[in-house]
Amino acid sequence: MRLTYALSSEEGGLREECDGYNHTLTKNGRTEALPVESLVYEAHAARLAFPLALPIWGRSSDDYRLTGVAREVPDGFDLHLVHSAEARLRGTLTVSVPRRMAVRLDTPTLFVAYEDVQWSDA
Repeated sequence: MRLTYALSSEEGGLREECDGYNHTLTKNGRTEALPVESLVYEAHAARLAFPLALPIWGRSSDDYRLTGVAREVPDGFDLHLVHSAEARLRGTLTVSVPRRMAVRLDTPTLFVAYEDVQWSDA
């Protein structure tokens, strides 16, 4: 909801920073203006924190849709996905019940997984 994010490497260096209020993206030390109509606030690595921005809900612009099938896994469940245009392309969205969040999206065209999440009050 803050419309901002910052990504840093394991070594501690800042890799990318987005300021949604000022419509800027800083990457590799360069700041660029982002047109409002093309602004995607979440970085690829942060997409799971914005589940409604994931391309899996069957909207006209989404690549995947939910199949209605779910499977219980340790600490949560997998939601099964199918590609909107190619039914042979399938994937899963894993939701962690203890964390109350999506922790893994695995499709042939997109993979994002949270392995170590650290929260900050900053």
